[in-house]
Amino acid sequence: MNQSILFVNISDKHNLIKMEAAKKLGLQIFLVAPNLPVWAREIVDQFIQADTTNYPETLSTLHKTYQNTPFDGVITLLDKSVELVAAIAQEFNLPGSTLEAATTVKHKYRMREALRRNHIPHPKFQFVKTLTDLHTAACHIGFPLIFKPVAASTSVAVFKINSIEQLEETFHLMTTCDRPSYWLYSDEYIAEEFMAGQEISIEGIINHGQIHFAGITNKSVSSPGFTEWMHCFPTDFELETCSQIYEMVKKAIDAVKINHCAFHVEIMMTAEGPKIVEINSRMAGAFISSHLVPLATGIDLASASVLTALGHPIELKPSHHLYACERNLFAKNNGTIINWKHTEAIMNQPGVRDFKILRHVNEYVKVPPDGYDNLLCAVITTGKTFSQAQELAEKALNSIECIIE
Repeated sequence: MNQSILFVNISDKHNLIKMEAAKKLGLQIFLVAPNLPVWAREIVDQFIQADTTNYPETLSTLHKTYQNTPFDGVITLLDKSVELVAAIAQEFNLPGSTLEAATTVKHKYRMREALRRNHIPHPKFQFVKTLTDLHTAACHIGFPLIFKPVAASTSVAVFKINSIEQLEETFHLMTTCDRPSYWLYSDEYIAEEFMAGQEISIEGIINHGQIHFAGITNKSVSSPGFTEWMHCFPTDFELETCSQIYEMVKKAIDAVKINHCAFHVEIMMTAEGPKIVEINSRMAGAFISSHLVPLATGIDLASASVLTALGHPIELKPSHHLYACERNLFAKNNGTIINWKHTEAIMNQPGVRDFKILRHVNEYVKVPPDGYDNLLCAVITTGKTFSQAQELAEKALNSIECIIE
């Protein structure tokens, strides 16, 4: 394939999933970012240095490159870059969402407004900038309520407030806690109704306006902090329930108007029925897209996402039917990793397909709200049934130990 694709920003080696998919398709890889990490140098054919927080500067720099070496598509794996990707696609007339659509899904309040206008089930919500706004929202929504940034990811700074007495303290925590680079619109927040139930996410691709579903992921979430400690794909829901969920997702995507991109839509299965948590115009994070979907079905979401960014047609057709599970280990307290124990044999455990150590010896980890780098490792398993994949992942994770002091 004699084409080039532009990647926008890169944060860690896990981002190589789409680059490796692009390489297998025979594409030239461009990267625009503030810097080029050592571990990405071999796979990137052309690096374009730019301050990607400055859209006009980035677009101007890209125009200079485009004159001599044009690119045929633009893509990212990072939440923080979906708006810039849309701006680039719009500027260079490439396949992609409009900037307005990308901003709508990235900004949780605007996304909720789009759902409200189109009568798609969602929690009660209210925009918040000040402590007074939070008090007003609590009177409107009631308790418990969720308080979070309008644009962040990985459950950063998501607080559950149970009473009026907690409002001031929680607002203080929100405005003073650690702020990663992917926390955008830093002084804008949203308060919304707390939803109890099973959390799920729907994975797929929108290609030339056609929605292709890869499947549904079941999530296990702990509190405080709403940490996602387990993902299982595909769900064990009945076919009728899955069909209802897919119909809701179609309506939600139509409401926010994203196109030519992967999607990761989060839904809570409440007692009143499914309600939209959020919509993302990117592939799922963690190891859902990179491991669970292909291990369970054979569907290569990364390649399909790259082809979509180039404007090519795709087909998401499963080649086999298994269940895959990701089980995560998180630090419970701040501290320095002293040692990992019993990790050498974990790949020999039944069903284990991959094991990732994400924090290493001598690294200092901080738990929320002090920091959000407390994910220690992940084990990925497959099984013939939903419960078997879960049980094998749990057993494998319990066989190792991380010593933190």
